Amino acid sequence: MSGYTGVSDYNSATRAWKDRVYLEEQAKINNINYVDGTEVLNHSIKGFEGAASKFAKDFIKDANARINYTKKIKEISNETLKAVDSGKITVVEGLEYSSKMRNVIMEETRSITSVQSQAGAIKMKKVGVSTEDLMDKYSEKLFSKKFNKLSPIEKQKVQYHIIEASGRNRKSVTIKVKRLKVLGKVLWVVTAALAIYYIATAENKVKESFVQGGTIGGGLAGGTLAGMGASIICGPGAPICFVAVILVGSVLGGLIGSEVGEALYEEAEEFTTWKVL
Repeated sequence: MSGYTGVSDYNSATRAWKDRVYLEEQAKINNINYVDGTEVLNHSIKGFEGAASKFAKDFIKDANARINYTKKIKEISNETLKAVDSGKITVVEGLEYSSKMRNVIMEETRSITSVQSQAGAIKMKKVGVSTEDLMDKYSEKLFSKKFNKLSPIEKQKVQYHIIEASGRNRKSVTIKVKRLKVLGKVLWVVTAALAIYYIATAENKVKESFVQGGTIGGGLAGGTLAGMGASIICGPGAPICFVAVILVGSVLGGLIGSEVGEALYEEAEEFTTWKVL
């Protein structure tokens, strides 16, 4: 049977027309010669990669961490293009996703520059329990072992869960492709954590702002003064662990009382491949 088949065809045609109009508008705004929309998507992906490259250059001190972060950014770009090419998502959905990922990075960049210009970073609060005990409580929930008895991979997963929980109500990645959803969420957690680490370890007024208090603009907030001794638990040059220790006191109640869903397990597993410790 050929030709018009009813409401489904009408809805598909309407979506295609709206997508084309949107892509043509985006092409015009960005001074791009419109052909089929993929050039607009490629432009957006380049913007995402450019924002990530600048963030890495300016705020990730360790060379290996910087390289690994950049590799993961490229993987996100490639997965986005692959999803579009395979028809799993439309060009417009790919464009919206890459734009959102760029905004994630720009938001954390602004949080750092905001702290540099005014007093206000991570809100700190005292807790009555040692940081080691706090880390142990959640480690025991996930793996039935104290934190110092965990394998390196298990420790990374605990750290991811803590950092993710601190911003759970603020960030979500909505896209049909599961792989892109996981990558997008981990990108945000890693970028926000690296931003906090940069602020906390800066050798200037940024560090002073961190100690004075306030809130970090990018979303992650909360923490404990006990976390300032994070190097005892994490060792030197361990940014993600450092941030997890800072945040654990403010999120532990929610962590202990919540169930760990499949999506969070997958995110934590993905996180262990980023190698930005």
